[in-house]
Amino acid sequence: MDEADLILAAIEQLGRNVDAKLDGLRTELKGDIAALKADLHRVEADLHRVEADVHRVEAGMNRLEVEVKTENRVANARLDEQRQTINALIPQRIAAVGRGTDAAE
Repeated sequence: MDEADLILAAIEQLGRNVDAKLDGLRTELKGDIAALKADLHRVEADLHRVEADVHRVEAGMNRLEVEVKTENRVANARLDEQRQTINALIPQRIAAVGRGTDAAE
């Protein structure tokens, strides 16, 4: 074997080494990609669970909002009745004070 043949053999060996390393990297990358895909599916599943939880919380908040509004209307109605009662008693109290007697008498 002359020097040119040795150089060509070395180049061929270098090519085989590079190919072997590339094959190893391809295999490693395929494994990494598969792991990333699995992680992505888990994250997506978690996201769907979180979205479902958010919808449940929103539904609960909407239900509470309706309850609070209803209770507020009831309280306002009671306060309005009390206001009307007090407003109706004011002239009687004024008249009683004017006469010098207590309206409770």
